[in-house]
Amino acid sequence: MSDASESEPVEDEPVPEVVASMDGIGGAEEAHNAERPQRASGTAKHKDRKKGKPISELEVGQEVTGKVKTITSYGAFVNIGYASDALLHISRMSDDFVSDVNEVVKEGQEVTVRIFSVDKEKNQVSITMRSAEKEAEAVESRNSKRKSRPQRSGGDRAAQSAAMAAMASADYDDDKFVEGEVVSMLDFGAFVRVDTAQVADGLSGEIDGLVHISALTKERVDSVASIVSIGDKVQVRVKSVDGDAGKVSLSMISKADEPPPRKRREGGNKADGKREWRGPEGDMGEADWKNIVENMEQPAFSNSFVLK
Repeated sequence: MSDASESEPVEDEPVPEVVASMDGIGGAEEAHNAERPQRASGTAKHKDRKKGKPISELEVGQEVTGKVKTITSYGAFVNIGYASDALLHISRMSDDFVSDVNEVVKEGQEVTVRIFSVDKEKNQVSITMRSAEKEAEAVESRNSKRKSRPQRSGGDRAAQSAAMAAMASADYDDDKFVEGEVVSMLDFGAFVRVDTAQVADGLSGEIDGLVHISALTKERVDSVASIVSIGDKVQVRVKSVDGDAGKVSLSMISKADEPPPRKRREGGNKADGKREWRGPEGDMGEADWKNIVENMEQPAFSNSFVLK
């Protein structure tokens, strides 16, 4: 007599809706930015379901037609019929400055785009809707002016320090967005150059402020380069200015969308440097621990090494 497992067919495990809805997202970066759940088993099980031609067949400059699949604050992912959806960054949606992705494209909309870059190793495709002339100008400017950025002169540093000091004492609106240009990038963020005349009346001069990676977009991202590139025009707001330290904190997220700051844990070290311990009856210092240990009942030992 055969077992039930041999006589009855085993039904396929149903694919969770949240996993099935992610078909077409290629690469960890794209899936991460699309806010997929962190489920290694689900993604490994269904990652081969995306069908399409290999991206190795694409050529830079090639014109293709696709359908907008997902919209984020920094761009849109477009299904172009290949094994990976393509990223249309907000900076490449038009020859003119675009502040809101939804003003240019909508989910389900068919668009005609050109291939901007293809990364076969990462299985990523970037596309553009800018004219070929504007795209060429941007690439040339980026390569000639920003690739090997020279160090600032002492005069430039002094001018920035003066501009920061003036802005620190000015009555600026920390919820107001102004235009800036990405001038350098690090693993933890991007430096954006802003004309302070946009920030508040009576200010002048340029400052370079840091947009931390967590302030690039309200969605979580893997890398700074996935959101901005050197030479991009971006909208930022001034969060804080430390004129004495020469630091300006910028954000590309509105105050409404910005997560609240993390609270520090109470307790910690005393001002005199001694560790402060917290017990069931409140703060406990070294003297308290000494009294507890002295009054603690200790086990007696005999030669047999057996506890009594």
